[in-house]
Amino acid sequence: MLVVGAGLVGLSAALALHRFDVPALVVERHAGTSVQPKARRFTFRTMEVFRSYGVAGDVYRAAEGLADHQAMRAGRTFADSTALPFGPGIDAGALATVSPETSCLVAQDLLEPVLLDAARARGVPVRSAASPVRVVPNRT
Repeated sequence: MLVVGAGLVGLSAALALHRFDVPALVVERHAGTSVQPKARRFTFRTMEVFRSYGVAGDVYRAAEGLADHQAMRAGRTFADSTALPFGPGIDAGALATVSPETSCLVAQDLLEPVLLDAARARGVPVRSAASPVRVVPNRT
């Protein structure tokens, strides 16, 4: 199976294919992973999927630097601010009763290397601009 792109979706797809014993080759046009934080919050369901790939612990470790930044606050000044609810109509405590995983605040630039390392550790070939795939023309 050819997976085009070694971002969050491509690397997650490669890990899913590996989990089901489907050989895959990942190709990426960039030389490395994203240097931008971009995506930051992953739900408990995404973390359950990462758990099934065997990488949830690595993802939580990559997120440790953001552990104290889980909530948003609003107010005239920071000293007078109050914590905003987790989400509209969402009780974070209730979510904990339905899943063994919690949501995770981890930036994309920290997550992609975790997924890339996991894919490579499982033997999934990942080719990028730094390691291009050589195409040989068919001469039949």
